[in-house]
Amino acid sequence: ANGTPATLYPSHGKAIDDGAAHVRRYIVHRNQRDEDVLKALDTCPNRKSTPWNLTSLIYQGLPLPVRLGAVGVLLQHIKKLEGEGKVRIHPARGIASYVAPEVVTNAALVEVERL
Repeated sequence: ANGTPATLYPSHGKAIDDGAAHVRRYIVHRNQRDEDVLKALDTCPNRKSTPWNLTSLIYQGLPLPVRLGAVGVLLQHIKKLEGEGKVRIHPARGIASYVAPEVVTNAALVEVERL
């Protein structure tokens, strides 16, 4: 009655009984990932990097197949942060493209700058 979900029914997996708590945890996790992107950029020369390099910094130690999937998720965070005026996306200068799936190639062709 108060507009908060009691139970969530995802498209796969079991029903989630405490829907509101689950959504709150998810939002905290997404906000933490935004902070991870900004902190990673702070460690890069001139506070600039490619999404692929940021993925390697944030997901250190994860196998390549996992990072290949993670770069697409990270690109969405970068676009969100750009919309908030926290980063700028522009064509990379002098950064080699990767011979890899399209998402990784695209991730190597832009550069992200921390504002």
